[in-house]
Amino acid sequence: MTLRHQLTYGILIWLCCLAGPSSAQEKPVLFADQTPWQIYERVHQAKWQVDVATVLACPSRRTGATEEQVYKRLLQERGTLAQAISLLKNKIQGGIATLVIKGKRSDRETKTRVTSRGTITMVKEDGTWRIRHEQWRPVGTEPDAGNRPASGIR
Repeated sequence: MTLRHQLTYGILIWLCCLAGPSSAQEKPVLFADQTPWQIYERVHQAKWQVDVATVLACPSRRTGATEEQVYKRLLQERGTLAQAISLLKNKIQGGIATLVIKGKRSDRETKTRVTSRGTITMVKEDGTWRIRHEQWRPVGTEPDAGNRPASGIR
């Protein structure tokens, strides 16, 4: 772990300690009165920023994962995490929401743009939407415009 990551991790732990031990189970202010899509966008952004506190605040059930485990997982997932997401379908029935999301990311190894489709199930607990399950699968690839030769020859 680099010094930068150690400092970032240390600051995140310090901020979590300031919030108190039960803050992850209380209704987080950052998710109050937001739609499932707004919350998922926020969590997706937090994954890119490796914001452990926000990611830990959203699951519907405690996973038992430590902050360090979540931090390491977020760093590992950055290579496959969609850079841009858009909502395709939003279905809410009672206390269950199902989001269908399209994501796009660049794959540097294959120099392609990968399109994925995600299905996210969220449940309403104590008035706040929380992520219960998330599943992504690739649905297509295309040449990455940033990697095409200037002459247009492929």
